[in-house]
Amino acid sequence: MLRTTTLSAAALLGVTLLAPAAPATAAATCQGRVATITGTGTVTGTEGDDVIVADTALTVNALGGDDLVCVTGDAYTSVYAGAGDDVVDATLATGASTVLGAGADTYLGSAAGEDVTAGEDDDSDTERDVIAVGGGFDSVSSGEGGEPNADEIRGDGEMQLFWSGVPAGSSAAHGGAGSTFQMLYNNRVARLKIDTGAGYLSTGSGPRLDLSGFTGFSVRGYGALRRVTVLGSNQDESVSLGWNTSRRVKQKVALRGGDDRLSIGVFSRRSSFSGGDGADEIVAGARSRIGLDLAREKLTVGSGRKAVRVEANSFEDARIASSVVTLRGSGRSNDLEVNACRATVRGLGGRDEITAFINTPDGARVECGNGRRTHFLGGPGNDTLVGSAGRDVLVGGPGRDSANGRQSRDTCRAEQRTSCEARR
Repeated sequence: MLRTTTLSAAALLGVTLLAPAAPATAAATCQGRVATITGTGTVTGTEGDDVIVADTALTVNALGGDDLVCVTGDAYTSVYAGAGDDVVDATLATGASTVLGAGADTYLGSAAGEDVTAGEDDDSDTERDVIAVGGGFDSVSSGEGGEPNADEIRGDGEMQLFWSGVPAGSSAAHGGAGSTFQMLYNNRVARLKIDTGAGYLSTGSGPRLDLSGFTGFSVRGYGALRRVTVLGSNQDESVSLGWNTSRRVKQKVALRGGDDRLSIGVFSRRSSFSGGDGADEIVAGARSRIGLDLAREKLTVGSGRKAVRVEANSFEDARIASSVVTLRGSGRSNDLEVNACRATVRGLGGRDEITAFINTPDGARVECGNGRRTHFLGGPGNDTLVGSAGRDVLVGGPGRDSANGRQSRDTCRAEQRTSCEARR
């Protein structure tokens, strides 16, 4: 009996040793905390504090509470963090769109492309958020018009930042190479200053926004804005200014060093524009006629007593859109482009490129009911002249020049001619 019992125990022990162990399933974690909610498709949290791991989920609605959300899967995930002081960790994501919602939130991004809204979808955002996107092409929206914006935004790669509000004590925006800063100025403060060399944005005597890493700047203004100043750096920068307000906005732009581009949409007396050192381009568009003289450094919009005349110095190239354009270059090489129904362009000296184009840089068009006609004069130097879709007169002048009339019946005088029906 004893032997039988011993053999049975040994046999049982042998079975135990030889049987394969069942694999243990590790619980999903987020920043070291065990997940309280996981799932696929659409994952919905609670009104309490949740720990959510969105591995294969396409949509996460975290709802209220101070939530922790980790986006870890290969799917492009949409996260709605909801109210509360939330943390969204997307460092392992391959792409995500996140609305942080109300509360003081934190976002940690990845090297993939991301779209982050600091507040609600309706642009309401009053509490301080900390957003660090990774090295991909990212889009971030921060702040609410007229309200203090204390958000801290950082990006390692190319970022497009849409910033609203007025700076608060801890405001910061730091972009990676190629980043653009776009501001919708719907504040009650009458002044705006951006100094990219010194690294700040201010709206008066209050706190400043700590600003660095951006090379593209766009401002659209409303309401009370009456004065804007933009001072550049030695980097290659692009500045775009346009206003849905009166012409009383006084603009002062000094781009300093670098190869810069300045785009202007509305013009007012007592304004001044300077390209500074480098090869700089001025882009201007208006419903009224525009005259630009690069040699004399003068820009005129309109005609007669209502004309606005401002200083525009140290620009080598120009792109002008209006129904009627008069453009004059300098004694150096210029790249001159016009979008007009009637245009007269004189290149003067240097190797000039004079071109008629249809679309303005922002996609707007100049409609010409009676067709287009241009008169291009290259002047001394080896010039390249490219006409419009209408009847053009292209005269190269002294030097070895090329002329391309493109459509319609064109008259050309140049050593090399293309699509020129008449020789002058």
